[in-house]
Amino acid sequence: MSDTRRDFDAWRREQKREGILIKLFDQEWVLPGTISADLMLTMLEMLETRDANQLLAANESIKITEQVVGADNLAEWRKHPEFDLPLMREILFWTIRQHMGLADETEPKEDSDAPGEIELQETTG
Repeated sequence: MSDTRRDFDAWRREQKREGILIKLFDQEWVLPGTISADLMLTMLEMLETRDANQLLAANESIKITEQVVGADNLAEWRKHPEFDLPLMREILFWTIRQHMGLADETEPKEDSDAPGEIELQETTG
């Protein structure tokens, strides 16, 4: 007979909750190490109830971004004039991919002096 019980409290304690480290504005930032289930369920509900072309309300966008990258981080980034929509979007989607365990299709060039320059890596599969 198989055991049909599991201690998820013990499982949660064993999980590594390390933050995600990024470099931005010549500084290292630690992003939250997990995304709450509440946020993911809210995002799924939004996908289910909205037209694909319907925009999120401003407060919804801010809430999602704060939870993914950290409210304190976002507040500091907003002080930089270089922090624009394309950069915020890239950070947001990249971070969500990391939480979902999806590998990047691009990696930074190791020998490049140019900031942000990337080289596509071929994958085999």
